[in-house]
Order: sequence, then C-alpha cells, then structure tokens
Amino acid sequence: MRAIDFKQLYDYPPVDVVDFTEKVLGLKGQIWSRLLDKLVEAWHGGDYWLVVLDGATGWGKTTFVKISLAYLFYNAIALKNPQRAFGFARGSQLSILGIGKTKEQSKNIIMNDLRVMFKNSPFFEKLRKLRRLYTTRTEIREPHKGVYLLVAGSLHDENILGLNLLGAVMEEANFWGVLLKSKKGTNYNIATEVFEQLLRRFYSRHSDIVRRAEELPFIPKLIVASSNYYRHDLTEQLREEWEGREGVYFAKMATWDTKPVSMFSPKAFKVCIGNHLQIPRIIDSIKDCSGCLIHPNKTYKTCKHQIVEVPEDFRYAFERDIIGAMRDFVGIAYNAIEPFIRYPEKLYACIDDSITAIFTKELQLVKKGGRYELYLPDIELPLRIDKPRYAHVDLGLKYDATGFAMGYVDRVEKFERIDANGFKTTEYLPVIVVDFMVKIEPPEDGEIPIEEVRKLIYWLSSKGIRFKQITFDMFQSVDSMQILQSKGYNTDYFSVDRDTDAYYTFRNALYDGRLKLVRYQPFIDEVLSLEDDLERGKVDHPPDGSKDVADAVASVVYHCTINAPSTMPAQIITD
Repeated sequence: MRAIDFKQLYDYPPVDVVDFTEKVLGLKGQIWSRLLDKLVEAWHGGDYWLVVLDGATGWGKTTFVKISLAYLFYNAIALKNPQRAFGFARGSQLSILGIGKTKEQSKNIIMNDLRVMFKNSPFFEKLRKLRRLYTTRTEIREPHKGVYLLVAGSLHDENILGLNLLGAVMEEANFWGVLLKSKKGTNYNIATEVFEQLLRRFYSRHSDIVRRAEELPFIPKLIVASSNYYRHDLTEQLREEWEGREGVYFAKMATWDTKPVSMFSPKAFKVCIGNHLQIPRIIDSIKDCSGCLIHPNKTYKTCKHQIVEVPEDFRYAFERDIIGAMRDFVGIAYNAIEPFIRYPEKLYACIDDSITAIFTKELQLVKKGGRYELYLPDIELPLRIDKPRYAHVDLGLKYDATGFAMGYVDRVEKFERIDANGFKTTEYLPVIVVDFMVKIEPPEDGEIPIEEVRKLIYWLSSKGIRFKQITFDMFQSVDSMQILQSKGYNTDYFSVDRDTDAYYTFRNALYDGRLKLVRYQPFIDEVLSLEDDLERGKVDHPPDGSKDVADAVASVVYHCTINAPSTMPAQIITD
C-alpha cells in the first residue's frame, strides 16, 4: 500500500486488491490465483495509470476489468473528501466509466455483473441499506461523496466530455469496428477515437500522475481490455506507442496462462506462429519444418522463430482452423485482410459429385419480343423432394448478376469442442446439403427482370420442391416478397453484408466437413476469392470479383443452422 496518512485522508483504510476481491467482494476461491497475480501486478506492482490487457479469449480480462472498476469505486468512496484528494473543486462529480461497443452491451456485460457483485458483498450491501449507495441499470453512485460508476457506449463518445475521471475501462475495444462513412470522415476507427477522448480527459486532470504518485491516495487508471482481432488493432497500436514507458502496464496472455494447470493435459504440441510469408503450422517433428519459407533449411530447433507450446486438449481446434485458433487461444492475430477460406482443400472435400448439378455454368437471359426471359429446361429434377428447402435470392441491380441457392438439413450430428475458456463441450450441429445453385447473368443492355427470378422459384416448386423459407437480400425485393407470400411462400429479408454471422457459420460448417455441396464452378471461383476484412467487419470480394452465389449459399447454410434441432433426435429402440 502507499505511504498515506490514513487518519487524515480516509474514513477507513482500504485493503489491497487481493483482500478486496476475496473478502470485500466475497470471491475467495472463485478467481484463479494466476489472474489474481495479474491484478496485484497492475495495482501494486508499480505506479501504473495505463493498463492494456489483450491476447487470447477466456484468460480473465473481463473479470479483471470488473474487479478493477469495483476497486476504483471502493478506494474513492473510502476517502473523506475524494475531490480534495485529487485536486477537484468542491462538489465536483467524480466518475469511473465503463465503456462497451454500445451502451446496452455495457449494461449487460459490465453493469449487471457489478450490481450482482455489490449485492453479494456484505460491505456494499451495508452501504446500500444505509442509503450511502444507489444502483441503477447504468450507474452505481455514492451521492454523499460525489462518486459515480457509470457505463457508456462507444458510439456516444460525447458522454466522455466534461467528466472528471478517476478511472475508465474500454471493454473489447478491438471489436468496436470502423465507420466507413461518418461525420468524422471516412475510415473512422471508433475505438481509437474514444481512447483519444479518454486520454485527453486524463491528461487534462492527471498529466503529472507518475511524478505525483506518492502524493495520491491511489493511481487513477485507464484500462483497455480486448482479445486480439487483427494485427494492427487498438491494443497493438498502444503496444507500439506506449510499451516501455513509465506508468504503463501490458499483459498479453494465452487462454491457458491464467488457469490451473490441472485443467489441461500435461502433454503439449508445438506451433510455429508463422509470418507474412507463411501461415502457422503444427510442428510434431523436424519433418514438419520441410518447405518452410521463413528459415529454409533449418528446423524449429535451430531457426529461433517463435514456437508456442499448446496443451494437447486444443489440437482439434488448431487442426481445424489454425489462424482462428492462434487468434482465439494464443492471442496472436494476423493481417486485417486475409483470405476468407484459408484451406481450399476443405472446400473441395465438401463437393459431393453424387449430387446432380442442374446447371454447371451461369444462366443467360434470352431476348424474346423485346424483353428478356429466363430459359428453364422441362426436365425432372434428380433431387430429393422429401426435404423442405431454405433458399436465398441475392438480387442484382442493373448490370449485376443474381445468385440463387437452396439447401436442407440432412441430419444432426454430435461434435466435441474446446470452448473459449478451455473447457470441453458437446454441440449438436446439422449436416447441410446445398443441392442447387445458379448465377443469372444480366443482359449487356439492361437488368434482370425480377419476375424472371420468381419464375425460377415457381419452376422448382412445379418439380416437387417445397420451400420452408425464401430470403431476399435487399428492400427492392419487397414486391417479390409480397407476391410470393400471396401464393403461400414464407419470405423474409436477410443481408449477409449486414450480418456476417452467415459467412462465419458457413465457414465453420465447411471446416467441420458438415456440408455437402453440388459442384458449381461459379460458386467455387467466388468463394475461394473472398476476403475477410477484419478492420471493416466484412466478408467481401476483391475489386474485380463477385460473390452473388456465395452470398446465397452462406445465407442458406446460416438459416439451415439456426433452424436445425439443437439436440440429437430421439432413437426408437425396437426388439
């Protein structure tokens, strides 16, 4: 603790962060000991005013943040006169701020848990009964001392203006995203702007915080906590700019670093982290180093490139998607723009040539009597008609192609997983068949008549296909949706550009081998050219590419997944 005259400054002397966690909050035995060590380092290991926590998911950043917010509040209200202690005018409101991507997220992730912590703490519950503590969905306050613990949303950074900050937390800031067009200009990085706002507030009040450290009852803290997302996100920028400076603390941990070693297998495997030349790779022996582009003709024993030891429990996750596993479990992120499908062989493994392709290339419209029509052959479809289909129409505007796909849930299978916290879990996931896809090219001098797209749906229905749901990607399709609804079809609006979960759901199913896809070359070409733009939060095609059919397939897989049973079907046992 600091060399402070407790009788003069405090109503009661505050305890250290370990006693606060275990005794005041009553969390003894509930917080991993190695996570407590990180709290001790940040709070008592130096005069730290800036704390940056990043790395993997699941190592305890959010718990660290909540305990730190509560500890800031606890220290502030212990003071007889917190305003005088920090040089603020009498009657000033002193604020401790928790900020998430949105205010609603801040309330749900930060404030709800803090309210529960305070309610379960005899110390804070006593204050509440004495009417020295008040809680709402957005704040916890001690009005007699003028200390407020507030939450805000990153998109409302004006809330920061005017606050006298004793502390602030930015939660999962690397995921706040970029506004491509805003009043701030193009490519406006939300997290960076909010950090700059907070930094200005801190500098305006605490610019000499390190020099005056011994005079202050405690060090106000600005905490940025987030899992890594891409290589140049906010926490990486802060590391480049601030690491090594006085008063700044960094902690970058893997998922298993703060957990008891007994939770994981004692056996581990090696992973070379790779670089811009080469994606990471699992190293089980020297032969796995053959063909290395980083240090040719050397092995992991002699090349001195970074090798990570990973508990054997996580092997499946690394074999399935090593880039994603490195980001989620090790905390090493890669470029902001990466190929969306990093393993083309997994796509080809899901191509099922037993599914008859109705179309093998793009469809062209035929001009008849001054208008363009879609020619559809009068054939029997060699497809299963006992399964209701989910379908998606990616309507093209003028000079743009239209993509269409349909598919169904074949069955549900059991999958064993390692979750973000390192625990084994069981999931029941669907095996999905996408047995029809087509790309309709627009005429050179016009656009695709929407009624011709509806004709495709009617044609499929006439061949025995039943549709459970048909989704469209743009509001210009309202007329088509209403017409189809009047004929008994279930339609809805869905955009894969606004909800990227569709593409990630598709990729997860692809990497799991849970897809059976008809061979359709325009789709294969599109999906292998897709780019994962992590900074913009968007899956997109290159400037000279397209994704009309890929959008349709991703939507079909997504809707099959969210509507599939979440458990295995009951087995009927007969004698």
